[in-house]
Amino acid sequence: MARVVPLGRIYRNEAEDRCAVRLRRRGYEATKSGWPDFLVFRPDGSLVVVEVKRQATHRLKVTQARVFAVLLRAGIECYRFDPDAGFRRLRVTPSGRVTVCRT
Repeated sequence: MARVVPLGRIYRNEAEDRCAVRLRRRGYEATKSGWPDFLVFRPDGSLVVVEVKRQATHRLKVTQARVFAVLLRAGIECYRFDPDAGFRRLRVTPSGRVTVCRT
């Protein structure tokens, strides 16, 4: 019997591997990468997400941009933070590109 090898990353434990394999068999694209650095809960219970970069010139990775596009389309407020520029709100264009809002 052939062993099923998960596509892409091999996860830290067997349960995660098995979950990823089953999701992919069902046609889903499964990843653990690309999630924001912070989930921020406001006092009113609403959620804001923040991605931290060390420098203003550092861009979002492809997987990060994909995750942020989904979050933004779902109405979740998203920000990018770096020590020089501070918090900058993100938006998703109609074509699906994630950009920083101009102030």
